[in-house]
Amino acid sequence: MIGPLRPIQFAVPDFIPAAFVSFLGAREGVGKTTMLTGLLWQLSRPNGGEWLGMRVKTGSSIYVNTDAPDGESRSVRHWLEKHRAAYPDGSVERIYVLEPENSGLSSQDLIDLEQLARDTEARVIVIDSYMGAFPASDSNRLEQTMIPMQSLVKLAAKTGAAVIVTDHLPKRAAGERDGDRGIMGSVAKSAQARAVILLTRIPPKDCEGKTAVRLEVTKQSYAQHLEPFGVVLRVTPDEENALGAVYLEPFELPDEATHTGKYRAQQGVIQAMRLSVGEWFSRSALLQIAVRSGNIGERQAAPALHAALGELGDALEERTLKERGSPKEYRVKPLEVSGDSLPTVPPESASLWDGEPEFIKSSEAVQYANDLMHTAIASNQGNFQTPVCAVPANSDPTSLSLLDKDATAHEAILTALENGTVRRADFPQTRAFRRAFSQLVEANQIIQADSKTYARAARALEPVPGEVAYDLE
Repeated sequence: MIGPLRPIQFAVPDFIPAAFVSFLGAREGVGKTTMLTGLLWQLSRPNGGEWLGMRVKTGSSIYVNTDAPDGESRSVRHWLEKHRAAYPDGSVERIYVLEPENSGLSSQDLIDLEQLARDTEARVIVIDSYMGAFPASDSNRLEQTMIPMQSLVKLAAKTGAAVIVTDHLPKRAAGERDGDRGIMGSVAKSAQARAVILLTRIPPKDCEGKTAVRLEVTKQSYAQHLEPFGVVLRVTPDEENALGAVYLEPFELPDEATHTGKYRAQQGVIQAMRLSVGEWFSRSALLQIAVRSGNIGERQAAPALHAALGELGDALEERTLKERGSPKEYRVKPLEVSGDSLPTVPPESASLWDGEPEFIKSSEAVQYANDLMHTAIASNQGNFQTPVCAVPANSDPTSLSLLDKDATAHEAILTALENGTVRRADFPQTRAFRRAFSQLVEANQIIQADSKTYARAARALEPVPGEVAYDLE
């Protein structure tokens, strides 16, 4: 029997959904442990914290270390101590670090883990890593991958925690970049997960010698895809000049690191199909769209096409033709067939799109605004004349500094709130807007009505000054 429909919640807003499985994939030594221990430490702070520019609520968490167990989980505790040096108000008592007694996670281990998560009301469970947790499973074989994946899905659903599984990326072939083929093994992994995030290293020569990584969301079932963004590891040496406090800070990606060819190919297929709702596409036609969109060869375009069809999910319809070879065709279902499968524009946001625009489009906002507008037009959901914009008139979007972008994002949000509540998803999914929402909440200028909706605070009369600097603390 199916119970009441519950709203989707997020452990990290619009990034990592609660009660579902997410994957964080990276090559060895890139920073999976550093990133995830940073998240758990921010959760352990008394009033929550900020992770990669996104606010997280306080709560307990569990880190299951199966990747390099030594009886003490020193590799995990090492990074927790570095995060504690940066944010001393966090508490190790809210973080449970576990190691299995034997190789991998047994059925009893999973039962015990579920009970601990219930007892501690854990918000996040990290399984590091898939290979270490299920060493007897051949992750390249679908039937062997489905069993552990179903166990993880049940663990997330029963506990309500966001289960984040780390995994490795395959070695890149000639002409490829890390992450072009997604996480290692069977497609069953990403098919069962609701979010897949890839972590790749940015060469120091491309980021002024800094230690920086690139995060790319290749699957996000319940929120707007974030643009790829960078994170720099900033360290403050201790008294002995050793690695002391560690800060994870958003970093402006070099232009060439913004999108991989596979990402561009994947998004090109999705956009083409959503702009042609109800129209059938052959696989060969979609493959050529992927090739042109990503400027890549067919070998690289094939997994991008597969990922695009997977991301469309329930909105996708497939049919097999009665021809030689039984070729298949695909389409995005018409609205009357697919219901709410397509992204929709909430009624309360209509005022953001009608009438004379108060802002002009920035280079950051163009793609998001166009996608949302095309989706609304294709699905007959409103008559939108002007997009939500982020830059004051007579400004040059390419010349804006970081603080300028923060200020204009503040102004866009507060202007929109004059007409009532807004949803985070109604705005460009950029770093400037993530910072702006966090800063406005901290300054009591706006309040969060629920996990996705914001309203103007009763005492908020003036916008936050543009000079507000972004700081993780």
